[in-house]
Amino acid sequence: MEKTGPIQAGMALDARSGGIGQVALLAMAVAGGIAVANIYYNQPMLGIIESEFGGQSITGMVPTATQLGYALGLFLLLPLGDLVNRRKMIIGQFVMLAAALGLAALAPSAWMLVAASVIVGACSTVAQQIVPFAASLAAPEKRGATIGTVMAGVLSGILFSRTLSGFVGEHAGWREMFWIGVPLALVAAGLMFAVLPHHRPTSLLRYHRALQSLGHLWKRHPALRAATTIQASCLPRSQHSGPFWRSISQGRSSNLDPTWRASLVSSVQSAYSQRRWQAGLPTNAVLISWSGSVLA
Repeated sequence: MEKTGPIQAGMALDARSGGIGQVALLAMAVAGGIAVANIYYNQPMLGIIESEFGGQSITGMVPTATQLGYALGLFLLLPLGDLVNRRKMIIGQFVMLAAALGLAALAPSAWMLVAASVIVGACSTVAQQIVPFAASLAAPEKRGATIGTVMAGVLSGILFSRTLSGFVGEHAGWREMFWIGVPLALVAAGLMFAVLPHHRPTSLLRYHRALQSLGHLWKRHPALRAATTIQASCLPRSQHSGPFWRSISQGRSSNLDPTWRASLVSSVQSAYSQRRWQAGLPTNAVLISWSGSVLA
């Protein structure tokens, strides 16, 4: 019988249904939020970072470098989840993430911060290792709800991260924010060590074959192409948030585009009017996070 980790097997998996237990599910949602939050810590602190490094224009590349690292991690690290012990990989990525955050906090120059940001972004893709792992552990009839809960944790991490880093950056400093991220990443590693069951690779493909299979999946599945195109088309619109985060970091939140502010407020009001607050804690957390972003 395969071992399930240091804690009781019933705590990680629901023995009756063969699905994932509530403790493990909540831990995975929290860990996913902690992981993905690291991609966005730097955005509200750009002005503070730039002032410390004497206004060097390269500091403006910090968010881009982080996103580039995330993209590289998705392409190069995500396929490994099917080829290796996913539990060990998730824990290892969190430990590496903690180390990368420490490098960012110690960066003596803007160029070093940019380099560390690439590593932070790549290691933060551990959130996308957690989502499919949770889906594989869930009972078939609960798979959609399981994925939704973990994704709610991920989205909450994205939204709360900016509020947290803006507050810490203003009152303590940008380096302190990265130092705070170190124990958070280690806590997430500990949670995953405690609740994740051992995992055997689900594929015998070699690494280079796994990378090549991405192209075959793209050609074979029209739904994948459609979803990718839709998500890519959302990227230019998301760039409108750039002036908002820079204005916050420089203490000028009043410069927020009124149209952008109004659209977010109306989204929250619409959700409230349709009684979506009854959807549960994860949904409420996301909506409250958006509200905090608007009113910050």
